[in-house]
Amino acid sequence: MADLQVPVMSYKETVESMYEAMRKALALKLQKDYQAALSVMNDFLSQNMDSEQRSEALGFRADLKEEVGQYEEAAKDYLAALSLSQAESYAQYTIELSLGSISEKLGIRDEALSWYQKALLTCAKGVGIAGGAALKIFLELKGENRITEEEKALCNQVVEKSWALLRIPGEPDLSNLKAVSETLIHWAGKPRT
Repeated sequence: MADLQVPVMSYKETVESMYEAMRKALALKLQKDYQAALSVMNDFLSQNMDSEQRSEALGFRADLKEEVGQYEEAAKDYLAALSLSQAESYAQYTIELSLGSISEKLGIRDEALSWYQKALLTCAKGVGIAGGAALKIFLELKGENRITEEEKALCNQVVEKSWALLRIPGEPDLSNLKAVSETLIHWAGKPRT
């Protein structure tokens, strides 16, 4: 008896399939049909794919769940996405920011701070990540005057690395991290030349 082989999609076909599922889910979301949008993503996630694609699709589904207030379920998807993301990558950074946001919505302030600090560490260790958003939120939650020397050193490292990455003229004023975080966010939104 001949073995039945399940056709395996190429990487390109899987990526195209993922973005098609995301487009459909986004169109349904815009129509406020969140259940149908989640169903599209659930169907896509039932397929075989590499970890990077699964991480991205899980993050997208988590965004949908978060939007409808399913915070615990969204957190589970983000944690699964995080476990599959490349270490010290922009994807890891954004997932950590999302987990911090969900922790805040659930009223777990210390956990939120921990996720934002992890995002700062990812920025400090990674390549090509401007950490203005993580810095701003971390400082707002913790209070700039209440950060430890170790946290201040991490914040300064993120500022210096992000400042250089964004090619901001001059030197950052490390005595006013809140203002510096705003500058980083502003410059991150500008096109680079």
